[in-house]
Amino acid sequence: MGALDTKIGKLALVIPLAHEKDVFLFGKNVKNAVPDGWRGTYDLSRVSVK
Repeated sequence: MGALDTKIGKLALVIPLAHEKDVFLFGKNVKNAVPDGWRGTYDLSRVSVK
C-alpha cells in the first residue's frame, strides 16, 4: 500500500455516496403501515384496515 492509503486507513474516513429519502403514503383508515427500514417497503403482514 502507498503512504496515502495508509494515512486514509488510519483516519478511517467515511464518504457517504448516497442519501435516500422516501415518502410513504397511506389512508387514514390503515393501521400498522410501517415501512421496513431495510427494504423500504411496507410489512404487509402487519397492515390492516380499521
